[in-house]
Amino acid sequence: MAERSNVVDLGSPREKREGARGTLEASIGRQVRNFRKALDMTVTELAKQAQLSPGMLSKIENGLTSPSLTTLHALSLALNVPI
Repeated sequence: MAERSNVVDLGSPREKREGARGTLEASIGRQVRNFRKALDMTVTELAKQAQLSPGMLSKIENGLTSPSLTTLHALSLALNVPI
């Protein structure tokens, strides 16, 4: 009978980085959405203030893209929160 290992393969180092990045993107997106809703702003209103397209803001809020530092800065100014 073969021994069972307690080691779980989490994939290659690249897959691990991409998984962590996805988690970070999702977390950033949730925070942006929470701040926007707390200010009772629509996606269109925040996008306009941050000089983004509503589609790009939607992708950020849904964790589908990684915002640049410039974009994070623009969002932080529009939401009046620190980066």
